[in-house]
Amino acid sequence: MAIVVVLAAGFAVLMATDGTGTGWALAAGFLGWFLVVLLRLAPGTLVVTTSGIYHRSLVLEHFVPWNAVVDILAREGTDPWITVKALPLDGTRQRQHTGRLHTFEGQALPFIVARSSWLRANTVPAYQAVKHYYDHPEQRAELATSRV
Repeated sequence: MAIVVVLAAGFAVLMATDGTGTGWALAAGFLGWFLVVLLRLAPGTLVVTTSGIYHRSLVLEHFVPWNAVVDILAREGTDPWITVKALPLDGTRQRQHTGRLHTFEGQALPFIVARSSWLRANTVPAYQAVKHYYDHPEQRAELATSRV
């Protein structure tokens, strides 16, 4: 899939450099499509539910049930991230938007790696929530109640 996108972008740029209206339309259409996809998926999401942890980034979607979670870690540094160490048990689901191309997050599977650059200001609250409900499984039922 990623190769097709790169080839389509290259084709659109080549046609646009020829100065044809069709080329510019293709380039503008491709750029518009790319921005829509990027803005739809950014920023990333980390959702804590009663049944497990769901993570969506620009390149993949991943769900890990609580019984597969082994540990929760926070990596500090210039590019911090949250790591949910997990086993590849039944109920684990993943969908890679990049196909067979392995990305940073995809290389860590079955672990969930949520970068702070995608979670932005929600990184610390996300880590605190995941860590809290991992350490206190008896409190996960409250995730199913709505607080208004």
